[in-house]
Amino acid sequence: MQTCLLVKTKDNRKFLTHKSNLTTLEEFASTFKAEILLVKVHGCEILEINKLAPAFCDSTYDTNPDYQVVSQIFPKKTQSNLTKETNDVRKFIKKTLLSGKPLSLNVLKNKYSELGLTDSTLSKHLLEVKKELKSKPV
Repeated sequence: MQTCLLVKTKDNRKFLTHKSNLTTLEEFASTFKAEILLVKVHGCEILEINKLAPAFCDSTYDTNPDYQVVSQIFPKKTQSNLTKETNDVRKFIKKTLLSGKPLSLNVLKNKYSELGLTDSTLSKHLLEVKKELKSKPV
């Protein structure tokens, strides 16, 4: 698997390019409200910067790459997005623990892989929920 950038436009077209093109693409993404994601791909065409601009302008250019999101680069996550992520992850952990189902760090990593959360962040969420549950009377 290869790590590269995925530029997703408002009309949901996707373009793969090299990580070295990030600084060039940030202004484009800001102006045209595009997303830039760091992704892992296998066997997909990754465009050089000189072929990227013509691809953006070609309305028929479309690729549907098979990719795995590593992290979101642009737009930056806002505090409200981070709070929502935290609440979603902790709600899932609490629900799973209260139901008696087994829960491991691997389960959390697989479920929330698209958020790009680190092992330590997921572990912290798990610890906080366990503390909360222990402090509440049954």
